[in-house]
Amino acid sequence: MIRRLITAAALCIATVASAKTIGVHVGSWHSAQGYNNVNPGLMVRAESGLTAGAHCNSESRSERFPTAKRCQVAAYLGQHADWEPTPGLKVSLTGGVLTGYSRAKVLPFVVPSLLIGDHVRLIYAPRVEPKGVQTASLALEF
Repeated sequence: MIRRLITAAALCIATVASAKTIGVHVGSWHSAQGYNNVNPGLMVRAESGLTAGAHCNSESRSERFPTAKRCQVAAYLGQHADWEPTPGLKVSLTGGVLTGYSRAKVLPFVVPSLLIGDHVRLIYAPRVEPKGVQTASLALEF
């Protein structure tokens, strides 16, 4: 476990050191009521596509999670790829692992997104469990 944490920390430091893109998580919408939609956070992405970030997740204090911390942090590490089918629109896919949610210590994820212009990214997290929710998020990239 300690080796994995050290490896993850080293990858995050390497990603920050070679950051090509810095992103700001802004907020989200959930397909069910009661989740926290205020999700500030930061993301860095290297030229290689290696991506690391953290944000206040949807389980932060809200109607559904009234006793949670005001900002329940989710951290993630993954690989990102872009395709540009038309100028000004990039279709992307990011996959990796994230932490900070109650259902498991570490969760795998694969999320598609669209980069509109140079700075606005729309992210879609599909429902993966029968009782889960779909999530759409907004991020700004620089």
